[in-house]
Parts: sequence; structure tokens; C-alpha cells
Amino acid sequence: MNPLVYIRAFWQSWWILLAAVCLSAGAGLAFSYSQRPVYKAETTFIANPKMDADSGELLDRIDILARRTGLVTNYCEILQSTLIADQAIAILNVPASAIAPYDISCVVLPDASVLQLEVEGPSPLLAADLANALGAAGLSYLTNLYDIFELRQLDPATPPDQPDSPNHLTDLTLSIILGLVGGVGFIVLRQTLLDYFQPPAGSVEKVHA
Repeated sequence: MNPLVYIRAFWQSWWILLAAVCLSAGAGLAFSYSQRPVYKAETTFIANPKMDADSGELLDRIDILARRTGLVTNYCEILQSTLIADQAIAILNVPASAIAPYDISCVVLPDASVLQLEVEGPSPLLAADLANALGAAGLSYLTNLYDIFELRQLDPATPPDQPDSPNHLTDLTLSIILGLVGGVGFIVLRQTLLDYFQPPAGSVEKVHA
């Protein structure tokens, strides 16, 4: 394999590379803009000990909360449960079918007692309203669940200005990369086949002689 042969092939077949990039970029953008926008609304909560105790007992509660990470995980599971979702629907006074396209998830932030509740769906307004309604329903349910711990909302959800997906710039970049890879692969394969099926120039001259 002579590298100079392939360098010359790339130089002579630049139009193939350009066509592959343009076709791939066009297809990628067309696919990206055909996707339905998805908006993400977030609200955060913090789990902390109830303050109805003396300093010594309060310190014990803080230590328990720090060591029992499963407690905060339980809060997350409750916030994204069907029970809380049904209560949130009642708060919003919307049919259940209205929130069917929305995905609800909750994560515990690393090394913290902070929960992040996320709602993704086609409407930024409903996504934010649903996140806040889930929070309200969850806080109401959890009020008397634990005697020594409580959950408080830190930041309410607000309607996002931009969709979380699709990301047109990312899709275009990936499409261009795929076009480049495809174009390079086609040129290399084309040159390899030409070298395989075309006899060397010296052998042709010997046959004619």
C-alpha cells in the first residue's frame, strides 16, 4: 500500500468527500428539525432534620441523615411514584392523558441531601407546572412520614426557554463527521478496488511487447 497513491486519490476525488458531507449534513438537519421538541423543567429539594430538638439530638439526626443515604433515595422514589403523579394531576386539574407524554425522574445529587426532580415533555409550561405540582403533592405526603426528618423545596421549576432536545448544532456536527468518515471510507475502498483490478503499468507493457 503506497500512501502517495491514496493521497493523490483524495486530492483527485475531493468532490466525493464534499458530496458525502453535504448529503450527510442535509439528512442530519432534516432529521433534527423533524423531531418534536422536548423541554426539561427541574426543581430541587433538600432533606434535613426537623428543628424540634435540642442541639445534641439535632446533631444525632444530622449524623443519621449523612450516613443513611437510602433515606434520601426513598424521598426520590416517592416523588416519582404513581401515587404522587395522580395527586399532581388533581392539583393541575388536567386529564391523565395530558401528562402521558411527560417523563418524570428524580436523582440524588452526589455527596448531598439534595434531590433534583426533572420533568421532560413537549410543553415548557406544563413541564414546569407538573414539576411543581409533583413537589407540592410530595411535600404534603411526606410531612408526617418521618418524625425526625423533613423535605423542603429549594428552587421551584420555571418554564425552560430552549428545548433540551433536539440539539440542532450537535446533530449537524455529528452528521458532518459521519459524512467525512463515509466519504473517506468510500474513496479508500474505491482506490483499493482500482489497484486490485488494474494491472501495474509495467506488466501491461510486457504483454504488448
